[in-house]
Amino acid sequence: MAGPPTAVEIKEQIKTLLTPILPKTLIIPYWVLTADDNGKIDVEVLRSPADPITYQGSAEYRVNALMISEAAFSQSPPGPPDATRRINAGAGANIITRHFRLWYFFQDPTGAQNENQFSTNVELMRSTLNQNRKLGFADTVGFIAGPGAWIDGHDKLQGPLMLPESMGDVITFVFEGRLAVRVREGLS
Repeated sequence: MAGPPTAVEIKEQIKTLLTPILPKTLIIPYWVLTADDNGKIDVEVLRSPADPITYQGSAEYRVNALMISEAAFSQSPPGPPDATRRINAGAGANIITRHFRLWYFFQDPTGAQNENQFSTNVELMRSTLNQNRKLGFADTVGFIAGPGAWIDGHDKLQGPLMLPESMGDVITFVFEGRLAVRVREGLS
């Protein structure tokens, strides 16, 4: 029997789930941003080779990237002791809530038209994740419980931050989202 998916497997699965609906977006399942000594963020790692544009008279690739990073996790406490059965630990499963942050960056060289595309892409992410309670993991694999059998669902994509931001010479729309995924872990 397959065990519960790890945080790394969940990030890769989110990437797999969102790749077809965001075909021009570079999806990176880990943190890649760095800043120089002056605090300027290097956006070159966020440029998508599938999204060319003309900006300030030259051809370049647009900043169009989704970054997924593990934020934290929490675990349910074991159940109370059952004196009638002499069980001292909770039976069944431990619920682990894995928290992820999703940052979506979209370059805006021309104004409102690209803000609309940014908003459309965020909506596609939101609706796709919300419609896939188990993030596309299979419940069974060859008649054996698959990774999806261990997922109790998620808290749907939450987006507390969507705003344009200057990243060096590039104006970029930034979405910061949060996703909490509940995974069951068998107790031994």
